[in-house]
Amino acid sequence: MDNSILAIYNEEDTKLGTGFVIKTDNEGAYIATCGHVVNNCGSSMLVEGVKPKIILNEYDNGLDLAVLYVKGVSHPPLHVQVKENINTVKVIGYSRIMRSKIREPISSISVKRNIKIESPLTSISTIGLTTPEPISNGYSGSPVICEDSDKVVGIICIQKSESKNYAICSKHLLEVYPLEEITEEVTEEVIKPKSYTKIEITSNLSVEDNLSIKCRLSENLKTSLSAIIDNNDVWIEPQLYNITEGTPSQEVKKSNKIDINSIINNPKDVIIHAPQQYGLTSLAHYLCKSAWENSEKSFWLYLDASSLQAKKGNINKVISRKIKEAKLTTSELECLVIDELSCVLENSEEIINIIHDMFISIPIVILNTIKVHPLLAESEDQLNQRKFEKIYLWALPRSSVRSLVKQYNINEEFIEHENRVLNKVISDLEAINIPRTPYNCLTILKISEDKFDDSPVNRPDMINRVLSYIFNAGFKPRYKTRPDLLDTEHTVGHFCMLMIKNKKYQFTEKEFIDELTNFCENNEIDLDINVIFQIFCEYNIFAFSGGFYYFKFSYWVFYFAAHGMLNNSEFSSYILSDMNYINYPEMIEFYTGIDRKRTDAISQVTNDLKIIRNTVIDKCNFPTDFNVFDDFQWHPTSEGLNKLNKDLSNGILNSDLPTSIKDSYADKSYNHLKPLTQDITQILEEYSFLRLMKTIHTGAITLRNSNYGNLKARHKLLEELLLSWSQLSSFLTSISPALSKNGYFIIGGARFGLNQDFSKEPEKRLIEVVSSTPSNIIKWFEKDIFSQKIGTTLLNRAKAESNMLHKHLLNLLIISNRPNGWADYINDYIANESKNSFYLFGVHQRLLSEYQFSFASEKSIQLLKNLVKSSLAKHNFDNIKKVNRINDKIIPLRDENKL
Repeated sequence: MDNSILAIYNEEDTKLGTGFVIKTDNEGAYIATCGHVVNNCGSSMLVEGVKPKIILNEYDNGLDLAVLYVKGVSHPPLHVQVKENINTVKVIGYSRIMRSKIREPISSISVKRNIKIESPLTSISTIGLTTPEPISNGYSGSPVICEDSDKVVGIICIQKSESKNYAICSKHLLEVYPLEEITEEVTEEVIKPKSYTKIEITSNLSVEDNLSIKCRLSENLKTSLSAIIDNNDVWIEPQLYNITEGTPSQEVKKSNKIDINSIINNPKDVIIHAPQQYGLTSLAHYLCKSAWENSEKSFWLYLDASSLQAKKGNINKVISRKIKEAKLTTSELECLVIDELSCVLENSEEIINIIHDMFISIPIVILNTIKVHPLLAESEDQLNQRKFEKIYLWALPRSSVRSLVKQYNINEEFIEHENRVLNKVISDLEAINIPRTPYNCLTILKISEDKFDDSPVNRPDMINRVLSYIFNAGFKPRYKTRPDLLDTEHTVGHFCMLMIKNKKYQFTEKEFIDELTNFCENNEIDLDINVIFQIFCEYNIFAFSGGFYYFKFSYWVFYFAAHGMLNNSEFSSYILSDMNYINYPEMIEFYTGIDRKRTDAISQVTNDLKIIRNTVIDKCNFPTDFNVFDDFQWHPTSEGLNKLNKDLSNGILNSDLPTSIKDSYADKSYNHLKPLTQDITQILEEYSFLRLMKTIHTGAITLRNSNYGNLKARHKLLEELLLSWSQLSSFLTSISPALSKNGYFIIGGARFGLNQDFSKEPEKRLIEVVSSTPSNIIKWFEKDIFSQKIGTTLLNRAKAESNMLHKHLLNLLIISNRPNGWADYINDYIANESKNSFYLFGVHQRLLSEYQFSFASEKSIQLLKNLVKSSLAKHNFDNIKKVNRINDKIIPLRDENKL
């Protein structure tokens, strides 16, 4: 067993971790470890002296797991156990003694199960380990082995103290990398909170007393809602679920949604999890207010955990004072609502346990702030003897955002027509890439009051408008000075530039103020850094955790660092050279979007995209004419299907793709149920497809944001994007037979599958999969590339384009986004395209989809309908002038419920 546990380190031998064999083949072994071990070792990572291949690393997805492949290793795999019916475990891992790596076991470790690590997108099951001796950092990635079964039940990932550690349960390893030997069913333990009886109000309160309590509770709610808008009282029904927000939509059922009234009417022990600024404090006050206003009036008491001490006397004093103020008694207290609980709060567990002991017969509702960063926040399902049901507060659906916009338009200031404002709020939140929380929606509404413009904005524009509001209309007079925004962007840009160069993203208040005060003095800039720090804290640009500050969202770092690029040519060269910008795509987006004339970025990205595209061409070696779409048809005939199969066969079998991908097409007995993880990952990594896709993403954003850049350079970049999309199309087409037959394939632990809309018939499904390729490519990249400001560029290129696939991709992009003059161009295209071509069919399908489901003006809806009929007239009669022969009844109705 011990020989199957291996040391992972970097060439400099400054980093150390552990991994263990989980699977072998004829050439080597697959090694499980932690994602942060892989990240720490970097590109010089070694496993027992051999450079491994990274099969998957889920760290950025919130799960600290990775799988490596090492050639030449033949140790037997450790067996993995899913069930956690364990008492004691042992851990075998690596540490250093006198600069030497040594493998040691630590035995007789007691365990605590049912511990969850929460992040906004996932919930991770872990095992708490209390060890008789310290576990060093080198043990990260070590197997946790059940002493009864000798099987792996977890992977060491977090050290909280010398004797307390956490391990990710082995079931998560199997979720991202299934092992054929495992047949156990993975089930979650259901938490059943204790039931409590309703408490009646028995005190003889006067009308004035009742009104006083009601007014106080209403004022508390209103104050909590006024974080950015003074005197705001807009309230939106919270979206509560018993599953995490990252759950795929197809897995969410109606039964997963929690009615807030069910909590109020039947109080129980509950933990409500949400990230910062999702509105937990407002929710806490709403619960207290609603309980009092309920038909069966009850008294719920709000407590701010951050203001409490972990002392029974202090907590008792605070609670007694609040009950006395309400002129009630302790016996009338029905529920305690504890807000501001998070992993940052010192002694949080002690506070909860003290309250539990004091009020053992009263339910507790905890509002717990989880961190944006994965694996920072933990919560235990059992605190003392109390079991808490877990509930998650989600971001708002479109219908709730509409309700918020409607209330704001009435209560605050009328901005514009409801639909226009709604679309603006949704698109701006997507542009900045922040969730649809009430706080964020209200921020967009507030900054839209002065000058409403519903044309799409790039992210630097949007962030600048938020900052402009903070530093101007939203500025608080209590600050000593009003900072200049341009000075602030320039100065903080220097600080973020240092963060990125030093890869140090946490800082103290003193470090921030001292560094920027010196920078201002050296550059003769008159700016009060103390005020900047206070503003950034108040408006939640900064967050605080573990004694350090950090930018709450990464886009703030990249936005300010982009200003650093503009003002520091050395830093700009560092980011643009050697494709470093691929690691910081948001920064290049902000850099190009601030003044929209960064020709240096356009040229660099164009050259890099060309190099990567040619690398992919050389490695894959598709035939130069590998394009199945030119001869594909609207309704493929048997001859057409034979031609498709022949084209696929020639393209795949004559390429240099891995043998197994060729087999998945050519060998009818090939087992398509076997995961394609290794081979698909090999394509994406060794064949440079991952890098190609990342550079396409960066190139599309660069083109969108650079509408003032050199025109010739912009068109060269557009040409490279079209060629790269075409290369991506060849790859997707090549795997379509395997995807069609198997229904899914796995890339580095991520599962891609066909939804229920695809046919069950194999031949028909293959046609549908292949046909969807161009549409999928545009869906992936259209938000990166399109804005109305480059609409003319795209239209002109489409008109002049001779490559039919390129023109088709541009047509799909134009139909979805509808720049000025789009309808006349598409109408001309339909008139001149072959009546039975695949490209005409694709245009028809996109027009139909936009007509049925897109948010559009009445004029656009009518244009879409007319073009749908024109495409049918062309297909049926080979003449768009016969459009009147197309009956309106065959055009599907717009489905307002799916918009």
